[in-house]
Order: sequence, then C-alpha cells, then structure tokens
Amino acid sequence: NKYGPLYRMAVAIKKKLHLFEFIGEYVHLKEMMLPDSACALSWFQNNIIVGYRREYTLMNDESGDVLELFSLDSRTSKPLIKLLPGEELLLGSDDLGVVMDFTALP
Repeated sequence: NKYGPLYRMAVAIKKKLHLFEFIGEYVHLKEMMLPDSACALSWFQNNIIVGYRREYTLMNDESGDVLELFSLDSRTSKPLIKLLPGEELLLGSDDLGVVMDFTALP
C-alpha cells in the first residue's frame, strides 16, 4: 500500500452499516443492512462485532454472514466492545463481561 497502513472505518446509520477504506482518501466499499440500530461497533480483520440494545452479533465483512453471539437483558445499559490482545474480545454491559475469540467461543 503506497499510502502507508490500511485504515478502515465502519459507520452505522439507522439500520445500515457503511464500510470505508482509506486509499489516499476514504472510499465507500459497501453498505450492509442491520436488523436494528447499532449501539457499538468494532472491526477486526474480516469481522465486525455489532452491539445492539439486546444482543451482540459477529458479521463477516466479505460474505455478510451473521452469527448471533448472545442476548442482553433489555434493562442493561448500552453494549460495550473492547478488542483484547491475542485476537480476543471483551463484550459487556454494566453488570456482565464475556471474553471470547472470533469463533464465538468463550
């Protein structure tokens, strides 16, 4: 890449997810439909982790395949997503935290 490191950005607007890549400027790659408005996002390699008010999902940015990770209690606060070293995730809310890898195994 003659522009240096690869930068990608995912933007959720209502029930759509827009994917961009920086190639000297941000270029729109694709638009993906979501079942609900996203509250939290994180993108790692080909995996997009989406936190909704009531659940977490793992989306493949190439195929569009979606895997439901787990549901949240509707009374909890907004979902939180943190990428950890070793290709693991910390997913949580106020009173719950789950560490898992990108195969959805805890």
